[in-house]
Amino acid sequence: MLCSKSVLCDALTALLVVTFGTSTWVSLGGLWVELPLLTKLGIPEEYKIGSYLIIATQAAAIGPLIFVTCQCLAPNNYHLEIPTIYVTLAVGATASFLLIFFWDSFSFWSGREHSTAFLILAFFMALVDSTSNLTFMPFISSLKSKYLNWYFIGEGLSSVIPSIVVLIQGTGGEDECIANHTFINITKDPNTNVTICQNCTVWAIERNGDALFPPQSYFIFIFVLFTLSTTSFCLLRCIPFFRDQYDEDEQCENTRKHDDEKTPLLSSDNTFEENKTQDKRKATVHSNCEDNLKLNEETCMGTEKHQNDNSKMAKIVASDISIEKDDVNGNSRPSKSRFSARYAFLFTTLTLISALTYGVLPSIQGYSAAAYGSHIYLFATTFAEISVPIGFFLVMIRPTTSYPVVLLTSLGGVAAGCYCIVTASLSPTPPLQEHNFGQTLIVLAWITQGLFFSYCRATIAWILRSDSGSRMSMMCFGGCTTIGTMVGAVVMFPLVNVLEIFKSFDLSQACANQVTCVEIMCQIMCQLYS
Repeated sequence: MLCSKSVLCDALTALLVVTFGTSTWVSLGGLWVELPLLTKLGIPEEYKIGSYLIIATQAAAIGPLIFVTCQCLAPNNYHLEIPTIYVTLAVGATASFLLIFFWDSFSFWSGREHSTAFLILAFFMALVDSTSNLTFMPFISSLKSKYLNWYFIGEGLSSVIPSIVVLIQGTGGEDECIANHTFINITKDPNTNVTICQNCTVWAIERNGDALFPPQSYFIFIFVLFTLSTTSFCLLRCIPFFRDQYDEDEQCENTRKHDDEKTPLLSSDNTFEENKTQDKRKATVHSNCEDNLKLNEETCMGTEKHQNDNSKMAKIVASDISIEKDDVNGNSRPSKSRFSARYAFLFTTLTLISALTYGVLPSIQGYSAAAYGSHIYLFATTFAEISVPIGFFLVMIRPTTSYPVVLLTSLGGVAAGCYCIVTASLSPTPPLQEHNFGQTLIVLAWITQGLFFSYCRATIAWILRSDSGSRMSMMCFGGCTTIGTMVGAVVMFPLVNVLEIFKSFDLSQACANQVTCVEIMCQIMCQLYS
């Protein structure tokens, strides 16, 4: 039975694609959700660590730049996606392994202490993220189209799985202010000459509880994710069992390339039965390719004969093609000018939501949610990451090519993101800080922006795949994501670290400033202390 008709082969391929996709955003998904605990443990940058991490990951854009340069210098028919994926996955796995031992190695520069090792290793891990925009999508597009959404599920799981682990890990108990000591404050009103006695209490922060397991154990888990993803990619590329899961055009191209490069002499290690099996497989692929060519030729001949017999109908068809063309499903396909305008809308929207999702909002997440409590900060971070694959899954079960849906979901995500930005700008006293409704609202805002933006992004990818499915459109999809992320990071870093327009919530400082005094009515006490 052919692999393409095997339920087992389809299931295994989908599993490998999902596992491979978990390495796409593991640094921005896996490292981000650990920041609440790292901040509580006293990482030097505190809530500014988000903006530093964004810059470190955006510096990894040199990876796509090198890839594009090498691709332009390479021969026309030579694609560099496959070797680049091997290299980036190896680099990411190595960096995640070193992070286990050096995540808390600090150094002093720029007048203060910094998490140098953490940021450097995050940079190398981010090489996988940034380069995957240009390499993973073309590779997935070489597989059958039904695996595209499975890849997006894996991409979403790169955030969900670490988020679940972090929820289990926790950040310990909620810190609180406790009474440190009391003193008697005696003052005299100069106008009335009345002595006022007050019993004052000074408050201090109390740290409650520890996380279930330390950060180094969590980073071991991230290393395992990278290892599994690398193994899945190697299996998809090297095991013949999955060869029939590629598009037929890809199979034909690989077969022709193999025929051009094969040596005239057979290896002495190959038995007669192995050679016979290989020849049979090649003959099957060649037969499929030839059948497709014959079918295309017969279709063209039939069309030409029909046009010769019906010249009037041919003119109508030619006129319709220049204005609007129907696809196989009966959906109208726009003309070239409308086609370009709609693509401009898609790529502009993709760039905007990428700037917010991967550049702006992560930089201010600590300022936005931490003032409501460390547990709220943890919930907002983890559930926002969990909402990402939910958006991808909704597109998978009910895909759409509706442009109004893209517009509405992008606007919904922007609205929720704006509320997150407002709460960050009002830190350390955001609205409804002491109310349960305010805590719930901020968590819902982070979930909503993650859900809408992921759904919008997956819908744009589906539209591009449905319209053309070309390698170039998939690379443009990744390129817009990279550009948008870079713009968001460059804008936010000076706002957070230079202008410092966002103020962090410091519970210890809030406790130190909280001095409560109660006036003592007993005059005897006043006389004793006067």
